Amino acid sequence: MVRKEKDRLIILVNHWIRHNHEHMAEYLKLAEKLESQGLSEIASSIRDACLLVLQANDSLSAAGNTLAQCQNEPDQSEELQ
Repeated sequence: MVRKEKDRLIILVNHWIRHNHEHMAEYLKLAEKLESQGLSEIASSIRDACLLVLQANDSLSAAGNTLAQCQNEPDQSEELQ
């Protein structure tokens, strides 16, 4: 993979993580509202979804870390020369 692609992917992964956090904040606000309306079961399901978003972010973070480590490796196109 060429360096430009790696850089772009790192930026994209970080964007997805931030975006997921923004969504999760909205989910939690909604869960609180639902809880206050006596809709505990629905609120609980939404909180469960938040845990899955956190797991997704962990996986995205691991992917970003691996990409960052690959930054130090030569590009495949450089290896062929």
